[in-house]
Amino acid sequence: MEQHAPAVFQEQLQSLVRELRQLKGGDALLPLLAERACPLLGADRLTVYVLSADQDSIIATVKTGLNDALEISLPVSEQSIAGYCALHRQSLNIANAYDAAELARYSPDLQFRAEIDQQTGYQTRQVLACPILRPSDQQLVGVLQLINQKHNLPFPLLVQDGAAKLCHALADILSPSQSA
Repeated sequence: MEQHAPAVFQEQLQSLVRELRQLKGGDALLPLLAERACPLLGADRLTVYVLSADQDSIIATVKTGLNDALEISLPVSEQSIAGYCALHRQSLNIANAYDAAELARYSPDLQFRAEIDQQTGYQTRQVLACPILRPSDQQLVGVLQLINQKHNLPFPLLVQDGAAKLCHALADILSPSQSA
């Protein structure tokens, strides 16, 4: 996040949420998220994972800075940051993705999937993963993952709260409409 005042940040976040809700998915989602969400939230990159039909894995559908041919599918389990977030429906704000002791504070099974960094040559440092939950019943839709805070610090609470609000909008966009 650029050094915005909280009120300016909230105003810009609300504007982005309105734009996302107007899109209702489609091909314009990636360019809008890449152009607006990363700078607003102070992230170098972001990934949106969507829950698979069998609900056993999450699949990257939006990923900035990565080759589209690189398919990322993670099990919903404690073995990855995004997978842990999906399993426990809880946000994780990781200061150092390579710090095994920090990851172990969440779970002894939690590990950073460094093979993606190895394949791409990119160095992940900080990770903020937030669950995307359907508002009507809190069912998992996916995970929003922000990567590398611009100032090389953990993502601030203001950004974590903003990411949660963004997840509410993404839940509406990504989940099939519910009939009563």
